[in-house]
Amino acid sequence: MLTATAAAQSASQSGAERQLAFRGFQIDARALSEEQFKRVLPAIKQQILVVESVGLRKVALEFLRNIPLEIDPRLHGNTGVYFANGEYGEIKLQAVAFSDKQPILLHELLHGYHFKILKVDRP
Repeated sequence: MLTATAAAQSASQSGAERQLAFRGFQIDARALSEEQFKRVLPAIKQQILVVESVGLRKVALEFLRNIPLEIDPRLHGNTGVYFANGEYGEIKLQAVAFSDKQPILLHELLHGYHFKILKVDRP
């Protein structure tokens, strides 16, 4: 039987494991249940591979890697949203397993590039 302290540490560790880096991109999936995390993470990793496969210049890709990604199960309506706050902004994505045929992450990252690098207010 777990004590309250051990249970809290276990929950904290699983939450910490859901904040990770993949190929230089920072992913915050702490709001996901274990089931959602297992279902969504492979698709998010595939979305990142799609971003890397389109032939962006190294400097552009390095900028995009600085935009934090949050998988938010409360996000409804838009599959992904770019917020232009802070130096790089941030992206929130729905907790769904996107197809690699739907480059949602690339789309949202390019909003960040437009706002922060190209200085376009409404890309």
